[in-house]
Amino acid sequence: MVTCIEDHLKLSLDSTETEKKNQSELKQQQEREISELEELTGSMEKDISAQFTKIHQYLEDKEKHLIEELRTQKEEDLRAMEENLRRIEEELASLEEKISNLSVDIKQQDCIAFLK
Repeated sequence: MVTCIEDHLKLSLDSTETEKKNQSELKQQQEREISELEELTGSMEKDISAQFTKIHQYLEDKEKHLIEELRTQKEEDLRAMEENLRRIEEELASLEEKISNLSVDIKQQDCIAFLK
C-alpha cells in the first residue's frame, strides 16, 4: 500500500514537473514574442518618424520654392505693369500738351477772326 502511494505521488510529481516545464517553455516563448513585438514596433516608430521628417522637409522646400516662384512672377508682372503705366502717363502728358497747344491755336484763331 505504501508502495502504491509512493508510486502515485511519484507519478503526480512527474506530471507536475512536466507541466511546470511546459509552462516555463510557454513563458519563455511569450517573453520572446513580447520582446520581438517591442523591437519591431520600436523600429517601425523610428521609420514612421523618419518618413514624416522627410515629408516635412519636402513640404518646407516646396513651400519656399512656390513662394520664390510667386515673388518672381509678381516682380515680372509689376515691371510690365509699371512700364505700361509709364507709357500711359507719357501718352496722357502728350495729349495734355496737344490740348493745350490746340487751345492756344483756337484762341489765336479767335483773336485773328475778331481783328478782321
